[in-house]
Amino acid sequence: MKISKLLFALTLSALSVAAAQAQIAVTYEQSYAWDARYDAQVGYLHSSSVAGPPMAFSDPTATSTYNNDLMSMGMTFNSGITTQTASFVQLSGFFSASTLAYSGSGYYAEAWSGGYDQINFTTSSAAVVTLQEYNTNANSSGDSYIQGYLDLDGILYQTSAVDGTFTINIGAGSHTAFYEGFCESNGSSYISYSQAGLTANYQISVSTNPTVPEPASMLGLSALAVGIAKRRRK
Repeated sequence: MKISKLLFALTLSALSVAAAQAQIAVTYEQSYAWDARYDAQVGYLHSSSVAGPPMAFSDPTATSTYNNDLMSMGMTFNSGITTQTASFVQLSGFFSASTLAYSGSGYYAEAWSGGYDQINFTTSSAAVVTLQEYNTNANSSGDSYIQGYLDLDGILYQTSAVDGTFTINIGAGSHTAFYEGFCESNGSSYISYSQAGLTANYQISVSTNPTVPEPASMLGLSALAVGIAKRRRK
């Protein structure tokens, strides 16, 4: 029976060590949103910004006009950490924005909306990061820009506003991941009318679960231990 007890003790010890190594710590989280309507003849006609976390920002669609120029924008941005344990962290968010710019005067008219969400974390062992943008709907015309960035440790895995999922293996240490959504429309003497719209959900997940033997494997170890013990008694 001594061998049986030894096998069980070694198995439990290995599981305890693996579990102790699987640790994630969030060291920093930052989110902010900004939007503005601007006309080159007069400057900013509207500008607002807010910082989080958590982020719960809503600026309803509104329009400014000046000397035959028209600028319109609106935005909703919600985000925050939705799950946080020692072995799993998930940051989730929703970004929706629209912009429109028309220049009847020939001067620049601009409207833009943006949202940024960043998480810094450390892992004490190897881990898996999943970056995801989903339920994305984007449209634009004229002189407009739309972006949906997903970044991990300075590497942009996604730069366009489309659905995408990226799974990345990382080592122990400090890491940074972020999402950024942005819409911009510009009106001028070259292109008088532009519009853009973006709606997207996103998630940044970090998992560092230890490899745990399946129940069948545990039963196999038990049977082996029992068999060895019986042979020794014979």
